[in-house]
Amino acid sequence: MERARRHASRALLRRLLAAAAASPTTSSSRGISTLSPAAPAGRQQQQNQQRRAPRPPPHQHAQGRPVSVSALQPSDTFPRRHNSATPAEQAAMASVCGFPGGVDALIDATVPAAIRAPPMRFSGRFDAGFTESQMLDHMQRLASMNKAFKSFIGMGYYGTHVPGVVLRNLMENPAWYTQYTPYQAEIAQGRLESLLNYQTMTIDVCRTRADGFDIRVVVADAKDFDYGGGDVCGVLVQYPGTEGEVLDYAQFVKDAHAHGVKVVMATDLLALTTLRPPGEIGADIAVGSTQRFGVPMGYGGPHAAFLATSQEYKRLMPGRIIE
Repeated sequence: MERARRHASRALLRRLLAAAAASPTTSSSRGISTLSPAAPAGRQQQQNQQRRAPRPPPHQHAQGRPVSVSALQPSDTFPRRHNSATPAEQAAMASVCGFPGGVDALIDATVPAAIRAPPMRFSGRFDAGFTESQMLDHMQRLASMNKAFKSFIGMGYYGTHVPGVVLRNLMENPAWYTQYTPYQAEIAQGRLESLLNYQTMTIDVCRTRADGFDIRVVVADAKDFDYGGGDVCGVLVQYPGTEGEVLDYAQFVKDAHAHGVKVVMATDLLALTTLRPPGEIGADIAVGSTQRFGVPMGYGGPHAAFLATSQEYKRLMPGRIIE
């Protein structure tokens, strides 16, 4: 649109210049050189009178066609760029597909009448719509009507003051959070470090909570597990893995069950649409996040989690997980 406006402005300027060039020249004191000899007194008086006489408007000298500002109007409007095809365009496309009766004829030939919903009926007609600038003004006016009230939703989540040095060098530092070109060392190192710190703190919290029950949390490779000591009560595996690898845990689960060890799988619901589910592998519990089902990120959450278990342990689950 900006390019079209520039072209229209240039075209209008060329028209004005052409009109000015076609107008007859008028005598003016600007045309008298300061080096010319002094004019006679009578002629000088006549020139002074011409200077004091009001000049006619420039458009009275123009001998070309009148200049219109319609060229400055946007040729590609906001509704045209953001809305779908017009009824005429839809009819033309349907005709090309062999349905001269329009889109309705196409639907009649392809969609059974038994599954069709009744047509929607509108009480009135739509107006001509807004231009892009009018739409932006309208949205800003609506946004200005919002009122901020104190919210008591959250119970435990409170706004905190973040020191400027931490905010700028950590929270607002793109080297820590951006996903743009992660193969660059400067960006990838910051992301990996932030993820490592987060995972390390999460494991520390799990270890601290488990320590009160005299349970030791150990991070190890699945193939290196040793059940010979009889001190393992359960294992947690990621399926698929953090780096996207898909391992076959069937034998691992059998070995764990043979030693009386329970297996928990942290899994990805979207991946399970094509992978073998944890229940068929033999896992006792499956956990994960439902954010993968098209839920917006929401600045990191919170998102709904899921916890599924076998029939053997369903009576041990809390009666209500979400309050």
